[in-house]
Order: sequence, then structure tokens, then C-alpha cells
Amino acid sequence: MKELNINQIKDIVFQIEKRNLYRKIKIYEYGKGLPSNCFIYNISEYENKDVWFIIYSIEDLCLKSSSVIILETGTNKVLYEGSCHDEG
Repeated sequence: MKELNINQIKDIVFQIEKRNLYRKIKIYEYGKGLPSNCFIYNISEYENKDVWFIIYSIEDLCLKSSSVIILETGTNKVLYEGSCHDEG
């Protein structure tokens, strides 16, 4: 598996901020494989893929779940982007 490159992470973060009207995001965690603290429906479809993830939240004035983006290693193709379902 390829190593994560900080420039890749910065590029992904910039794209997320751009889609969200340049509101700042806070990264909680990133790494290889699938996140262990998210409850994503049908996450098993990504188990045999070479992936990495970023768990983040967008600066808002409300309490809500973190977001997660799962990317295919090498191509950075987005396989999943949505709620982490980690409320509470």
C-alpha cells in the first residue's frame, strides 16, 4: 500500500472547503484502511479495497456527526463521502 502524502491530504481538504463555501474544516483523523469509529452502512463493500480515509467536521454552530471521506489509494477516487454516524 502506498504511503499517505500530506500534499494529497491538503488537496482533498481544499476541495472539501471549496464545496462548502470555503468554510474551514477540522480534521480529526486520517489513515490507511477503513475508519474503526464510524458506523457506515454497507462499509463491508470497501473491506477488500486499498483505501484511506479522512474524518473531519465543517465549522458550524450546531452539534452534528463528523463526516468521513473514503478514497481509493492511488487514484484518490471517492468511494464514500458522508456522515460518520458518531453522534453523542
